[in-house]
Amino acid sequence: MRKYLDKYQAQIIGWLREFPDLTAAQVCDWLKEHYQEEVSERTVSRYVKNLREEYRLKKSMTPREYEAVPELPMGQQMQVDFGQKMMPNVDGGQTKVYVAAFVLFRSRYKYAQEQSRPFTSVDLVRICHDCFQYMGGMPEELVFDQDSIVCVSENAGDIIYTYEFKKFRQECGLSIRMCRGADPESKGKIENVVKYIKGNFLSHRLYVDDGILNGSCLD
Repeated sequence: MRKYLDKYQAQIIGWLREFPDLTAAQVCDWLKEHYQEEVSERTVSRYVKNLREEYRLKKSMTPREYEAVPELPMGQQMQVDFGQKMMPNVDGGQTKVYVAAFVLFRSRYKYAQEQSRPFTSVDLVRICHDCFQYMGGMPEELVFDQDSIVCVSENAGDIIYTYEFKKFRQECGLSIRMCRGADPESKGKIENVVKYIKGNFLSHRLYVDDGILNGSCLD
């Protein structure tokens, strides 16, 4: 009995053989991106499972982490985090891509930008404004790691912000909370977003330029 996705069978098998850790969610994303195919993730998941069993395409497994974090009121908090990933580029080399990711704590609405150079304070302020425009508003509080593009140092519990970020904070009237890196109790949701971007969206993708990458990310 033929299935709807059989017309993409050879392509999907090729992806699974080339990238053994490929997820069904990523296959679904690629079908939408490359073939404008509107198909449910559940349908793709069943199809990929059957292909793996039929063609003995064993999947590389990575352990999954779970963090239980208390909920907060709508609009109160947005978490921000950063990541890096090496990507193959069109010239046959490698490009290091830097990721800035945002998630609204309660609704889980997400936003991200990537670029091929390290972020500066000016970059972060611009991307925050882009995120607020995309979301249609600002949260009451932003949560960051104690990153050098946000704060210079901590003096007896007082955060000393970079000049650009201090000006941004004052203009927008935002509350800023700094926390320890890799702290799931404070920002587990955003760490999962960064993990998804690096392990799903960026994984096995060819880097062309920042504009194309960010357009695909928003799509």
